[in-house]
Amino acid sequence: MLLQRKTAGINVTLQNEDGSSLATSIDSVRVYVGNLAEKVNAYNGNYENYTKTVMIPLTISGTQVVNKTAMVLPSDVPPYFRVEIDLKNGGNKKYETHLFRFYLRNKVVDNNGLEYNIFRDN
Repeated sequence: MLLQRKTAGINVTLQNEDGSSLATSIDSVRVYVGNLAEKVNAYNGNYENYTKTVMIPLTISGTQVVNKTAMVLPSDVPPYFRVEIDLKNGGNKKYETHLFRFYLRNKVVDNNGLEYNIFRDN
């Protein structure tokens, strides 16, 4: 029997809706995705321990914040998704939601005008 496993690739892009440069007050950005499997049982092919969270650092690049594709194991329930933005003045902004198995668009705008949309479809 051939053991098959599934993984997910996560790409995140944060940008202003109008395409303008991001606020200069942003120091760093990272994304957390939770409720992910820890490992695959090599004997039965089942995923185990859906309690893990990964942190994905994002790179600020002019008008957007992006990451290279992060590969993760699947989740058992809709994964937890959190964006954390560190500001140069020491402040911190957090936005969180759960990603669902159907198409989702979630729009949030903070006091600095930074907006993010979450898209996911099967």
